[in-house]
This record gives sequence, C-alpha cells and structure tokens, in this order.
Amino acid sequence: MNIKRLNKTDNGTTNNIILLDNLYFDGNKDKIEELLKKFTSNSVTKKYYLVCFLEDEEKPVIFGSNMLKNKHYQDKRIELAGLFKSEDDAYEYIRCIVSLSFRKFNELKFRETINTFDPSDVSNLFYNEENL
Repeated sequence: MNIKRLNKTDNGTTNNIILLDNLYFDGNKDKIEELLKKFTSNSVTKKYYLVCFLEDEEKPVIFGSNMLKNKHYQDKRIELAGLFKSEDDAYEYIRCIVSLSFRKFNELKFRETINTFDPSDVSNLFYNEENL
C-alpha cells in the first residue's frame, strides 16, 4: 500500500497525517494537501470533517478539521480515510463502509474494507438505501 505522509505544516508544528490510498474525497484530490496545511495552520478555512484512524486503532473516528490545530492531535499518527464537507456525509461514509464490509467479509472490518474497496463502490452506496 502506498501512503503519503505530511509531517511539517507551514506554522512549524509536526503532524503525522497519512493519506490512505483509497482516501475518499468528493472534491479535487489535488487540493487535499493544501487543505490539510490550512487545517493545521491558522488559515481560516471552511470546516471539513475527517474520517480517520488514530494511532493503530481499528475503528475510525470522525472529527472536525479545526481539531488538527489542537496539540493532542498534532502528536498522534493520523491515517486519513475520508474528507467531507458535512458531518452527515462523514457518517454516511461510515455507513457505506459497514455495508461493504458485511458484503465482503460477513463481519465488520473497517481497515480491510477501506483498504480494498473501489471508491466507486462507496459512491454507488452514498445515500442510496436501495443498495444496502
């Protein structure tokens, strides 16, 4: 699995943000690194919601992008799985991952599902109750 690490931000703080291969983002993926730098600096930016794994946890967490300025998160290893413009979309992404996990593994395996799904699989499920 190829991962991209972002270690230094413009304001000099250290962040261990790892972008997963199957990072889900409904915007321009070329702008993700620029957005992350804005989140961790004092740049004013629209709030986004991150779905990520902290340290080596097996369950993803959701938190607002403004939390990356918090010292607590600056010292943690963060594996970014999804970046969303609304909190509802972040929760919908988790719902889609749960659905895909049970289809593929017959049990809940967040990491394995996120690492093996095709982003179009999630797009097809997003807010679509018929495909559950």
